[in-house]
Amino acid sequence: RSLRYEIDFTGATPTATVTITYTNGGTFTQKTTRYRTFLRLYVPKGATLVSSEGADLADRSSKPGEVETTEDLDHTVFGAFKSIEPGQTETIVFRYALPERIRSAVANGLYELTVQKQAGTIAPALTVVALFSQPARIIDGVDNLPTGRHTRHELTTDLRRDRLFRFRVGS
Repeated sequence: RSLRYEIDFTGATPTATVTITYTNGGTFTQKTTRYRTFLRLYVPKGATLVSSEGADLADRSSKPGEVETTEDLDHTVFGAFKSIEPGQTETIVFRYALPERIRSAVANGLYELTVQKQAGTIAPALTVVALFSQPARIIDGVDNLPTGRHTRHELTTDLRRDRLFRFRVGS
């Protein structure tokens, strides 16, 4: 699997898009079948789902599934079922609006993003894209920190461990 997190602070309401890509490299055998998962995406408490794509109603169903919104561990949680046939690659996408406190933090000059490693995974690929309305520089989060202040940052790493990305926004 791989994860892409895009955050956009250029509009009135900050929005995030998380795309999770699953590849089932297996084949049907007596011991293996399609990959099934009920995934949960933990986002800041108060985030609201704007749209989603790729949730499945059931195995081999052509009808889209629903995204369940709950709260757990002081976070909003989006949950959905996904099934991937052997030899196939599929994605599931969540678009959501972030709560006001995130916009306020950016307006005060700091944005922090924590991406936690899921227990049992080895090192899924992770791409973070951050769009700001004013120049920002990354101050923590990846090896060999890029230099300079930009309105668009694209960072590629992995989830061998939890990641904390910190951006200094403005002057």
